[in-house]
Amino acid sequence: MCDAVSIEIVIDDTITLQAAYGAGRADTEDIYGDQDNGFSLLLNWNLLTDSEHTIHVLADGVEFASTTFTVITLGVEFAVGLSGEFVIANFPEPGVNTTIVWVQSLQNFAITGTDAATGP
Repeated sequence: MCDAVSIEIVIDDTITLQAAYGAGRADTEDIYGDQDNGFSLLLNWNLLTDSEHTIHVLADGVEFASTTFTVITLGVEFAVGLSGEFVIANFPEPGVNTTIVWVQSLQNFAITGTDAATGP
């Protein structure tokens, strides 16, 4: 993969997308002798159905990775008008509470803080 010209992402053997390739990754230098091996793809998961999917990653047409993943959406392509702030007790470790808030622009929750848990 270190000398690939292109990286393609194939979802469910029906959707083929070109990934951006060549981003710096210092952790690959020992393996490949360089750092320009990173790749990424921005995808709105809400465009897929609520179900299990399969993804294949190809470098110059040769598959080098694949996995299955599950999509669960909020039922719309882009959710607007939602809000919520929640405390997750004992996360990421016992005795710590983490607060998350819905961020519309991210279409996801973001961590807004952590604090020592109080009470049982």
